Formats: sequence, structure tokens, C-alpha cells
Amino acid sequence: MKKNDLPKSLIRYLRCIYVLSQKRKVVRVKEIALRINVTTSAATQAIKELAKRGLILHEHYGFVELTEKGEKIARDFYEKAQFFINFFTQFLNIPEEIAEEDACKMINIFNSITIEKFKNFIERIKKQKVLLK
Repeated sequence: MKKNDLPKSLIRYLRCIYVLSQKRKVVRVKEIALRINVTTSAATQAIKELAKRGLILHEHYGFVELTEKGEKIARDFYEKAQFFINFFTQFLNIPEEIAEEDACKMINIFNSITIEKFKNFIERIKKQKVLLK
């Protein structure tokens, strides 16, 4: 499965699970629902779909854990989102909440090649800015 095959809603859940798993050993469906502001039943449905796709492990009423494949995809989306969040907040002075919302939209819409080219462009600008000082 390619990353682009995932619907935006599932990417959101995958990123959330990744973030929560970085902070604590176990992740629960209720925590996921609270973090992304959805009902527990909506989160449960998304968790079932992610499990069906082999991206997470989850037993009924149990903890949620990313598979190796799921973690790789989640980390990739997380890192791309963080890049844009940092760019929006540091360079454009956009409030973090808006920056996160827009970053998530961008990683779901733009092709990976476009994102990489944009990242490279920003890195070149950062280096030139340092050289101009």
C-alpha cells in the first residue's frame, strides 16, 4: 500500500497515534478520540480500518500499537507536517493551531515530490540567509 492510498481521515488518526506513542508506552482509543476531538465510536471505526490495512495492532478494548509499516508511514507524515508547521510559525508568523491545520491539509494534497522540492527550496533559503548575515 502506498501512503497516497490512505484517506485524509486515516492519516490524521495515524499521526495522532504516532504522537501519542512517542509520549507514552500505551495508546488507548479514548485518548485518540480526545486528542482529535471525535467520538470514541468514530475513533474505533478508524482504528478498525487501520488494523485491517495492517498499520496498527489493536485488540477489542485493548491498546493501540503501530506496526512497523504503520510507524514508517506515520513518522513520514508527522515529519512532513512538522516541517510545514515550523515554516508557517517561524517564517510566516502564523499561529500554531492554524499552522498545524494547514500543514495537515498540505501533506494530504501535495505529492511527495512537491513537498520534497519545497523543503529543499526552504533549506536553500535558510542557508543563504545565514550567509547574508
